[in-house]
Amino acid sequence: MDAAFEQGSSTVAPKGRSSYLALLTPSRYAAALAVLYLHWFTVVYPGLDAPGVQSGNLAVLFFFVLSGFILAHVYCPDASARIDVRRFAVARFARIYPAYLVGLLLTLPYYVPAWLHLNRNGAWASVAQPLAVLTLTQTAFRGWSSVWNVPAWSLSVEAFFYLLFPWIGPPLARLRGRAAWIGLGVSVFFASLVSPRLVALVVRSRPEWGDFANRNGLTLLPCFLAGILALAAVRSMPPRLRGKSSPALLGVVLVLLLGIAFASRRENQLAVPFFVTIVMALSLGRAPTALSSALVWGTALGEASYALYIVHYGLLLLWGPLWLRLSHQPAFAWIGFALFAVGATAVSLGIGRWVEAPARSWIRKRLAGAPSKG
Repeated sequence: MDAAFEQGSSTVAPKGRSSYLALLTPSRYAAALAVLYLHWFTVVYPGLDAPGVQSGNLAVLFFFVLSGFILAHVYCPDASARIDVRRFAVARFARIYPAYLVGLLLTLPYYVPAWLHLNRNGAWASVAQPLAVLTLTQTAFRGWSSVWNVPAWSLSVEAFFYLLFPWIGPPLARLRGRAAWIGLGVSVFFASLVSPRLVALVVRSRPEWGDFANRNGLTLLPCFLAGILALAAVRSMPPRLRGKSSPALLGVVLVLLLGIAFASRRENQLAVPFFVTIVMALSLGRAPTALSSALVWGTALGEASYALYIVHYGLLLLWGPLWLRLSHQPAFAWIGFALFAVGATAVSLGIGRWVEAPARSWIRKRLAGAPSKG
């Protein structure tokens, strides 16, 4: 995720792909696949108790942590970095909206019947609800977070983070030493323990507000802040710890994944400390030379992961019923998922090349006045 940022009085673009992102980018694809897995077995095969199906919910938390980390890396390269708010806003809009719009178009035929029902019950809601989804503000309204394109709710939360980042990102990213580690600990504490407790209080007193409380930008903000502060903590580490190519790194990540599996049995947010540690560990490592060709493919898939995440639900609503016509047998569910994952990935790669890339270029040229990476 490249972007332009302000450094001093001149705009500077990052050169090349930093080693921080070399192993992190492929991890985005794995997280997106977890979301596909969740929706396949809860929408197409809801009666099948697939193992680890709730990993898709955890993957969204991982995306929020990773988003804070990557944005801080790109836009806050040093203590003197300043963000041009207009260029930042244009870059973020160009980055997320083209594929976001494709996702809405794919799910539009399935949303229209619900919208017609809404229209019969109130003219205000029939106008405000689609407008909220189009403007990425649906999570600001109770009961609207999952309308139209279900995964779009997380982009609404992400848009809220973007509004705050130019002001909170640089001060947090420039922290070093003890201040960075304390800030990281506080953010992880709030993300994994405090926010869930507050949500539980809301749900107990007002159950109808549960969805709003769970999918709210303020509730999830500590995850994003933890990502920013994780980068500050990594930059505080001695240079000798960076760029290590060691099998031990894979072992650490596998142990952390097992920790996530056990922690999330009690509560999803308890996985946040493990996600933060995985992001930091992967940012410190580099792939062995023997895996360089695999890393190229992993990077390409990672860069397509956003399109995969935001358009897969529309593709699922198309492919799922077709697959069920062939077989309702649970044994065939895994074959159907494999075909769906491969097909959705191919579509996402195509969207990246023929929709996202030209659309981003056009948006930046028209709105920012000059090309900028984002």
